[in-house]
Amino acid sequence: QSPLPGHSEHGQTNIILAITHELLVQGDVEVHIGSFPVLERRVEKLLADNAPAYDESFRSRIHFHPVRGPSNTDVFIRTGKRGAFHPPGYHGAVLGFQSLCEDIWGWTEEEYVDIYESRVEIIQDVKPSTIAIDFFFLQGRDAAYNTGHTAILINTTSLSHIVLGMQPNSAALWKYPL
Repeated sequence: QSPLPGHSEHGQTNIILAITHELLVQGDVEVHIGSFPVLERRVEKLLADNAPAYDESFRSRIHFHPVRGPSNTDVFIRTGKRGAFHPPGYHGAVLGFQSLCEDIWGWTEEEYVDIYESRVEIIQDVKPSTIAIDFFFLQGRDAAYNTGHTAILINTTSLSHIVLGMQPNSAALWKYPL
């Protein structure tokens, strides 16, 4: 059983849907997706569009678990923010960094805890053998860790974007595509 918790936004879920498709093609894996309710329509479209590629048992091997609370999109609509954008230059960067967490993860404390607890409930109900989590879905990461699971972090961003600032003197390792 492989739960794939993550956000419901298109850029973040494309990788989850691709992994789900591949696991269903394999034919011997049960897949559980825990995300915000809006993603369920995209999961159903994936299944309808690709049904001939799956074996006859695929419907019994895929499960969607809705997560409580507002999604990133819901939070962005509520707050009017669309990410960590700021004016250019030093002063603009300082302004941007001052509200970085609020811009990227705008949930209230209560919302964060509700989403986290929803994830814990899903993990305890499913009892997964493997958990793969969207790198930016912090509530899912916290839930996996606090329930004693090691999680595979999946990311839509290339490795170079992650290690760029961490390894400035190792340009040969990240500057050019492999």
